[in-house]
Amino acid sequence: MVSAMREISGLDVLALDRARTSRDPRFDGRFFIAVTSTGIYCRPICPVRSPKRIHIRYYPTAAAAAEAGYRPCLRCRPEAAPGSPAWLGTSAIVRRALRLIDDGCLDDGSVEDLSARLGIGMRHLDRLFMEHVGASPIAVAQTRRLHFAKRLLDETDLPITETALAAGFGSIRRFNDAFRGAYELTPQQLRRRRRSAPAVSGEEVALRMAFRPPYDWEHMRGFLASRALAGVERVDDCGYARTVACGAGHAVVRVSPLAGENTLELRVRGAAPGALFSLSSTARRMFDLAADPGRIVSALEHDPLLAPMVRTHPGLRIPGAWDPFECAVRAHAPVPFSGGARPRGSRRPWSDVRAHRRSSCAGGRRQRWSRPERLCRRCDRRAHGAAGNRNLDRPVRGAAGARGTGRVSRRGSRPSTGRVFE
Repeated sequence: MVSAMREISGLDVLALDRARTSRDPRFDGRFFIAVTSTGIYCRPICPVRSPKRIHIRYYPTAAAAAEAGYRPCLRCRPEAAPGSPAWLGTSAIVRRALRLIDDGCLDDGSVEDLSARLGIGMRHLDRLFMEHVGASPIAVAQTRRLHFAKRLLDETDLPITETALAAGFGSIRRFNDAFRGAYELTPQQLRRRRRSAPAVSGEEVALRMAFRPPYDWEHMRGFLASRALAGVERVDDCGYARTVACGAGHAVVRVSPLAGENTLELRVRGAAPGALFSLSSTARRMFDLAADPGRIVSALEHDPLLAPMVRTHPGLRIPGAWDPFECAVRAHAPVPFSGGARPRGSRRPWSDVRAHRRSSCAGGRRQRWSRPERLCRRCDRRAHGAAGNRNLDRPVRGAAGARGTGRVSRRGSRPSTGRVFE
């Protein structure tokens, strides 16, 4: 059995006790509370009556609590907590491994494959995970799948089979066994116990993405609006919407805040069930929902230049990009934004990119980003005499080739400017 940690995210036991009794949402997701008398683990904001102190144990992650034999609370729903802060633990190897697991590295691969990508041995990886996370890599991946499946059961009307597929389970039997082991209930029983019906139905799926307050949504929306790509992205009072590549086709996603809640809502239309987790993870990363504002303020409040800005604008987040390849192309290929201004030196950039109409919840003429292989072919045609800006073609062709060979990850970059779409 995994033992509880005495210090988590820089908080000692006394600080953890204060955070638990105050139910402060700023600590939501930073640690989890396990109760020995009930065998259940909860979020720090759980509304149930607090148990006696002698029955309480603290764990850094939900996976660590599950590894210790505790079941998730059906009242506060640990699967809906904000993600662990990016600086969880002190090991860069662990942070990178958690990122790879979140991207689905263990859905089709093994821990041996993961350790090979990290350049360390399996036993050393297990030791690092037990030290910093409190659970093994397999337990982290299993908890990740179970929690996402639980969210789909609570928040959508997807059939049980499609829910299992979306969460990364290879068979219904494994899916049911995992749920019985974690919740002592079957997926069908859990769905019947949900408190409310989904907000949408039909082809659209709505998922809730929690964050730690404060969150400056207006700043994030303004940043994205000033850089929105006409036909690909749209930012308005309702939120941020865009088209994304999804398998052989495309999907439309929209992110908007929910009034009175520390939550953003992600709506997806046209995506296969197996793509939902990837889209949810990418949206969380793009809107920086795993950030810990308390740690940010404590790190910057003593800086004479940044401290006044932090006090004036609490809740600022770092906007991300939907795809690192897209970010790289935007950096090298300036194209007019939705405002219509053409940057200097951008003589007919990518003028041969064909536009296709896409239906969307945002309305209007919709397009999607070009795939790397298509961009490579266009750059090759330009290299043989076709019109275009060849100074832009070279770096873009390099980025497309790197993405095609796997040297560029699909997720987790920061934004720039410009556009190439189809």
